[in-house]
Amino acid sequence: MGLLNGLLGAWLLGRLAHRRRAARLPETFVRLRYGKDIAAAQQPDGGGWLDRLERGATRTNSERRPVGI
Repeated sequence: MGLLNGLLGAWLLGRLAHRRRAARLPETFVRLRYGKDIAAAQQPDGGGWLDRLERGATRTNSERRPVGI
């Protein structure tokens, strides 16, 4: 029974992650290319708990820039 619950939970969470990434792919590429300031400006104000977690992570992340030549 535990194995069945684990498989069902993994499948459901994987499906949720896949749908979210498919819907947010442009924002992901903007963040990778331009940095967190531009990405933070493009995030929606409302949304569910995943949106709040993403906004919180974007605000608290510090970007590391290359130093040197």
